[in-house]
Amino acid sequence: MAKQQTKGICRLCHQHVGKAAMKKHVLECTSKHDAGKPTKPAFLMRAEFPYDKRFWLTFTVDASTTLNSIDGFLRGAWLECCGHMSEFSIGGKTRKLKDILEAGIVFGYEYDFGSTTEVLLTVLEEHEVAFGKRSVRLLSINEPIEALCRVCGKPATQICTECYDAQEVEMFCKTHTKTHVKQQHDNEDYMMAVIINSPRTGVCGYDGPGPEAWDS
Repeated sequence: MAKQQTKGICRLCHQHVGKAAMKKHVLECTSKHDAGKPTKPAFLMRAEFPYDKRFWLTFTVDASTTLNSIDGFLRGAWLECCGHMSEFSIGGKTRKLKDILEAGIVFGYEYDFGSTTEVLLTVLEEHEVAFGKRSVRLLSINEPIEALCRVCGKPATQICTECYDAQEVEMFCKTHTKTHVKQQHDNEDYMMAVIINSPRTGVCGYDGPGPEAWDS
């Protein structure tokens, strides 16, 4: 896959901001957005797909909660398909974040120990923010990555999960999806999946986040 970086979309003001500049932007944006509201100590974090860092998002998490909160957030926003197991590289999910995290720490997360999706997590900053019903707030996510049909180069809408591999991603426009299914899969289209803005696209049974996944 290509290595170029995308911009991200701020969930608070909807501006499109570069990946490197997003930390400063969301810190300023949350400060304005939360003015006058009760705040809590929190960690501003970035999650990214280590094998294609065009997939990334930033979020803030209540420092008094545990790794379980981050696990639930990543599942809902990016990964959950079949209730697979997951783990962090820094220990058990019940550990309090304020006891194990500080600005600058980088650690790993894995979802599904069969068709594994790895996530790299970076603690960008410690700050104060307001929280609603949830202990995690999504602040930004990468712009949808351009996906092109491998046959004609037009925008792709489907990915073949059966033919998928890391070197040759089989993505097709509507017309060539039909051609691929006919020629390679005897007109059976159960292996075709909609392209979603997630590193989990085309893996296992992933079909995207639920409507409530990114609510604060």
